Amino acid sequence: MIEERRKFMLTRKEAYEYLLSEKQGEKNEIIAQIGEELFNELRLVGYIKEGMDGNWVERWQITHFGKSQINAYSKLNEVDAELDEICAQLHI
Repeated sequence: MIEERRKFMLTRKEAYEYLLSEKQGEKNEIIAQIGEELFNELRLVGYIKEGMDGNWVERWQITHFGKSQINAYSKLNEVDAELDEICAQLHI
């Protein structure tokens, strides 16, 4: 059952892209997308914050810190992929 649930979860990179594209939403929707473990991890390190709206619906929102850290992570991945391609061409 756990393995079946994991194959539908996003990778960390996809989860970061989801956070950047959505910016905020309902807590149960993000947990369905990225999983409760990653949600709690991102909340604890300050990438997202959670709260409740006027209708008592639990919500989340990406923080400024989270946005900057995720953008840095994305840029690093791009540079890493470029370097991998250069190394492959040079047979390094």
